[in-house]
Formats: sequence, structure tokens, C-alpha cells
Amino acid sequence: MLMWLGLVLIGFLVGILVLSTGGGGAAIYLGLLTSVLGLAPAVAASTSLFTAFPSLVVGAYGHYRTGQIHFRVGNQMLLTAIPATIVGRCLRHTFPVSFILGWSPLS
Repeated sequence: MLMWLGLVLIGFLVGILVLSTGGGGAAIYLGLLTSVLGLAPAVAASTSLFTAFPSLVVGAYGHYRTGQIHFRVGNQMLLTAIPATIVGRCLRHTFPVSFILGWSPLS
């Protein structure tokens, strides 16, 4: 029960912070999930993505209705992100975990 209450409180605080700054809250959310709630980094990242998805869909739909989405730019970004994601996935076992964590704020 206490963990559930902590998650709701953290989600509310991060939501308020993100709305007030206009930026993404992933870095804040991941830091809180790992340091305060003690979740493993992989679990914290997937939890963050799972909880962000509904608000991203609603926000994207709102921007679509007002004509604020530039599909040409978005498609160009998508066409470069997909191959980069595949290459990153294929290379994930090439580097030791200590090398990868040395570049992250979680080290």
C-alpha cells in the first residue's frame, strides 16, 4: 500500500513539474524510481514508458486536431530512429555493462 501511494505521489509531482516546464520528465522520473523506490534501472525505464504512453497519445491527438504536427519532419525523424534502434539492439552485447553504465547517470 505504501509503495502504491509513493508511486501516485511521485507521478503527480513529476506531472506537475513537466507541465510547468514544458519538458520531458523521464530523467526526473527515472531518478526518483531508482533512488526513492529502489527499482532496478531496467524496471524503472519500462515503468516510465508504460505510464507515459497514455498521456503521449492524448497529447499527440490534441496537437493533431489543432494542426500542430509536421508530418514531414516527424517521418524523417522516424526513418532515422528505426534503423538506429535496430543497430543499437544488435550491438548491445558488444560493449560490457560497465562501459555502458559509465556513460549513464545511473553509475
